[in-house]
Order: sequence, then C-alpha cells, then structure tokens
Amino acid sequence: MPLKSQFSYILRVCIQPGHHEEERMRELIRFCREGLVDDVMFFIDCEDLNQGHITKEEAKPWLNLIARAKEQLEPLEITTSINPWVTLNHADRGRKLKKGQTFGLMVDKNGKEATACVCPLSQEWRNYITDLYSFYASIDPYMLWIEDDFRFHNHAPLEWGGCFCEQHMELYSKKAGKKLSREEFVKGIVRKGEPHPYRKIWLDTARETMVTLAEEIGKAVHQVSPQVRLGLMSSIPAVHCAEGRDWEGILKGLAGETSMVNRPHLPSYQEVSPQSYFWNFNTISVLSKANVPVGTEIYPELENSPRTLFAKSRTFSRFQIELAMALGAQGITMNLFNVMGNGVLMQDGFEKILKEAKPFLNQITALKIEDKQPEGVKVLFDPQSSYTIHTTQGEKMEELYPSENFWAGLLSAYGIATCYSKEKQHQGEVVAISGQYFRNLKENEIKDLLHHNFVLLDGEAVETLFELGYGSFLGIKSMTWYPQYSGDYAYEEVYDGHCYCGIQQARISLQRAEGGFYAIEYEKEPYVITQAKKPNNELIGPSMVVVDEHIFILPSKGKDTFFTIHLDSFKQAIIKSVLQSFPKGKKPAYTMEDPYIGVYTYKGEKEIVLLVANASGDDVDSVSIFVPDLLTNPVDSVRELSRTGCQHVLPKWSPQGEMVLETSLERFEIKGYQIKFDI
Repeated sequence: MPLKSQFSYILRVCIQPGHHEEERMRELIRFCREGLVDDVMFFIDCEDLNQGHITKEEAKPWLNLIARAKEQLEPLEITTSINPWVTLNHADRGRKLKKGQTFGLMVDKNGKEATACVCPLSQEWRNYITDLYSFYASIDPYMLWIEDDFRFHNHAPLEWGGCFCEQHMELYSKKAGKKLSREEFVKGIVRKGEPHPYRKIWLDTARETMVTLAEEIGKAVHQVSPQVRLGLMSSIPAVHCAEGRDWEGILKGLAGETSMVNRPHLPSYQEVSPQSYFWNFNTISVLSKANVPVGTEIYPELENSPRTLFAKSRTFSRFQIELAMALGAQGITMNLFNVMGNGVLMQDGFEKILKEAKPFLNQITALKIEDKQPEGVKVLFDPQSSYTIHTTQGEKMEELYPSENFWAGLLSAYGIATCYSKEKQHQGEVVAISGQYFRNLKENEIKDLLHHNFVLLDGEAVETLFELGYGSFLGIKSMTWYPQYSGDYAYEEVYDGHCYCGIQQARISLQRAEGGFYAIEYEKEPYVITQAKKPNNELIGPSMVVVDEHIFILPSKGKDTFFTIHLDSFKQAIIKSVLQSFPKGKKPAYTMEDPYIGVYTYKGEKEIVLLVANASGDDVDSVSIFVPDLLTNPVDSVRELSRTGCQHVLPKWSPQGEMVLETSLERFEIKGYQIKFDI
C-alpha cells in the first residue's frame, strides 16, 4: 500500500509491550487522524529502554505489538514501518554484550575497546543482524529503517570511533604488505601534507565494509519480504566522507530491486536561531541530498531532543518541515515525543500544525521538484575528498573532513540561489569553490573550470591552487597567511569607489575572520574591491578582488563553521554587485537586500519552480525575487503557492531583462512559484 499523501508524515513513536499499550494505541490513532499522519515508524528497544543488542526472543513482543498495530492502522490507510534502535550501537552507555553474544567489538585509534558497539566486520554479529532484520521483515512493514549508528564514527566512549580492532588491523596490514601497529597506521592516515598510502587503505576498507554489509542485510530482508523498502538514516556528509562512505553502494545494497530511501539529517535537535539553522541546512542537509543517487526517496529527520516543547516550538518544527521541501523530499520523519514508551503527548498540539501545513506541503510536492534540475551558483564538491585532503596538524581524524560547502552557506544567507555539483566539468556557469577541492582535479580540468566559468574562490581554494603550482592561473606571485587575531590585519575598506548600502568607503571587520587572512601579491593588479588594513590604517594589500573579470577571490579560510565574519550587509552587497556586473557565467536567481531570504531554483522542461524562504527572524513586507538567465522560452503563467492557497501573479521585468516577482514573507514563511513556459 503506497503512502496516501503527496507529502508524507512519518511519525516515529515508542509503545512498549505491556506498558499501557492499548491506551497508547488509542491515543496514537487519534493523533494520526487529527495530524494527517501517513506512516507510523515504530521503535524497537529504543534509547533509554535499550539494553544492548536485543535477542530475537526479546524482540518478539515488540514485533507482535507492531503487527497488532498494523491491523488497526491499515483500515485508516496508514502504513506501518519499523525503526530498530540499534545496528552497530550508537554508544555503550554502560551496556554490554549479552550471554551468548560473541560479537567482535569496535576499537578506537588508541586501542580502547567498546563494551557494546560492535565491529561491522564481525561475522557473528553479521549473522545476528541479518537474521534479526529478516525477522522484522516477516510482518511485511512498509519500510524497515537502518539507524544512523550504521557508521564507523561517533560511538562513545571511543575517541572519534573505529574500527582498529585486531581483525581490522590484520586486514590493514595485509593491504599494506607489512605488520602494522595501531599507532603507525593512524599516524599514516592523518599525516600532514601529501596523503600517506595508509589513508587510502583506511578509506577503501571502511567503504567496502559498509557496502558489503548493506548488501547482506538487503539480500536477507528481501528474501523474506521482497517489497519492503530499507531506509538509510544518515548524518553529517563531511564526517561520512572521512570514513569513505559509498552512498550509492550502500543505498543500492539495501534497496535491491526496491526504491532507494534516505533520511538526511536536519541539523537542529533543539531550537536555534533561524539564521543559524538556515546556514546549517544549506551546508549539511542540502549537501546530503546531493550525495545520494538521483531517484532516491528523501524523508528528512525532524528531531526534537529531549522531545518536548521545551526543546523546540511547534512554529520552528513547522518551518523545518516546510523548508525540507527544498530537498525535493517526499515527506518527513518526525521524532516529536520521548521514546520511553509514553506514545504520543496530545497536549503538545503538534497535530494541529501538521494538519494546517499539509495542504501547502501537498501543493509544493505535486510540482515534482525532485524530477527537476537544481539551478544556481554551482557549489563544487567531491564525495571522496578525504582521499586527497592535506591535513595541517596530522593528529585527528577530524582533519579529514572537507570544507567544500562554505559558499552554499554564505550565498544562501545572502539570498543567492545555489546548488551542489559533483560534476568536474562546467561551462558558462557561476561556480563556487572552497577548501581543498582542487586536489581532486587534473591540471586540464582546473584550467577548463577557471577559463570557461565565473568562479568564486575562498582563501583555502586559492592556497590549494598555489601549493599545486597553479598560482599563475590566478596571476598570483606570492601568498602570506596571517592567523586569526595575529594583529597583522584588522579590517578591509572599500576601494573601488562604489557606495555599498549607501555608505561611502565602507569598512568591514577582518580580524575575526575564521581561519585567518591571506595577503596576496598579484603579478598584475586585479580589479580591487576592498583593501586590507591594520588598525592604524596602514595598507596591507588587496582583499576582495576580481581577476581577469571572471574570478572573484575572498581571501579567508576556515573549516565548516558558522562564518559570522562573512555574514555582513556590505559583503552581501559586494558579491551581488559582482555577479550582476561581470557578464561571464549564467546568473543565479536572487533576492535583494534583506538577509536570510533564501531562494531555491529547479528547472524542468516546461517550467521553473522557485522556493523562497524567510529565515531572517523578521516579517518582511517587500521581497523582490530576480530570475535571470533561466527563461529560455516566453512565460505563459506564474502561480504563487503559499500557506493561504494558490493564485496567479503578474511578474515585472527589470531593465536588464530579469523577471521580478514581488511578495511579502512572514517570519518562518515559505512560498513556491511555478513559472510555466509558453511552448
């Protein structure tokens, strides 16, 4: 039975066998009716109730309860899914293996062995998990989920994670052709500078291990229930990259002949400012979607922890649900209530906001965003960048995390449409590159990218080119890096004579720049927008520049953090002016002066769909949305879709020939636009 709504609500809930289960079921059904829930994902042996790796005998009461619930939900056209809490195990939390469980345990880089988190190479555990998942599949759930403990990292109390157990060390040694100590191998993985061959052994082994494991689970489940879909829960892409994750291999291994299903992380377990959430959504959740194969069904994670209104408001939860449509999501998984067997808590009132939001969500989902091509500034990334990244300290696994998502966070906050791209070849586009992305490319690929596109570069991308010997491509003679708070720089001052935000010779702070500042000496003077200065007004040199009318350089660097220093009205105005003033590259859609008014663009054969989101924290009375360079055919009609319904609107046109849509947006509001071509 397919899910009944265009946009599906998947409710995660814990009802414990023998603990007021009939009463809990009645309240669950009431919540599902009133909140228009489409699927109930029942936990098994979860969180505080979990006692380690559940045995089949211990799982029987849970599965029997879910089977009885399924009989009650089916007449309501509500499907039933299962969410086992443990695969490898999230964290020890004092748990230990049970009698008869001879599973190999996970070991961290220091040799510390877990008490309950298992090694995914352990054949005894693999036999156990495939048998258990086959047992769960025996009641034919709609979906059977793999928890996000299906990973090497984040298994407390291990440092970072594993696995460096004896079995793994033997495998690493075999691949290295010599007996390796744990210390020697880890040092090789994170060694400073050029990656040591041990790095590839680590990443390849981790990659292969999880793919073969996914294939084993998928095969075992589908022998019992051929139609059940196995959903993969996942977390932060940069961290998965450091363990060599093969997204397609794992998803295909789980899916077999069924649909691939992924639950990407929505980065807010407690309510945070909408501005901070918006940055993280665009640098984590949107990147998660870009990593998975086209056609993967997407059901993001709405998580409230500790799962009461003290953690997150209904209004913020609704904002997260509606913004998830920017991922082309088919629905949302929702962990709204605590998972200790209480079921749902009607007094929290989530069913009301779910009912109110559903018509709008269905309208947007019906536009089939997932079938359209995301458009905007192309933020380039490589899912395997951990193979090539150069570490700076050579001490921690965290140094393997790439930082290629910076521009997606910054430009989205500025109101400029972006989209991620794994493609290495582009022509006539605006592309944005940060971190050490260039290490993944050959010389001719770098030349083509820089020559045929308008390119935005952060300082680390420029430094990477310079280290690779390609500084001449940017006309760079030398580079000097000044660390944060060194006193060598303080602010940058507008130099190009433009009056940005109505301020002459505006100044912008530099001394708090994440990751420091690069003083760059150019062979010939570029177009200098701002100059870097010391507190006493002494000139250091150029800061933001445009080289050869098509390469914009922002000479700061840093890891994937909330880049507060760059979230600045003057920088927003400068970068929008740059994209408007220099002709090379297909212009993205953009909004105007307000911060955090995000725009997402999707192009189909006969239409364009836009989503506009207000993450500013304020109601905005007037928003102008500019749509340049996308309208390849005459426009037939424009529909605006909002929480209050759907209406046709008349666009305006700017002197530059851009379509302009004007609207207002309340705090946390999202609107959709369907622009149909006259074909």
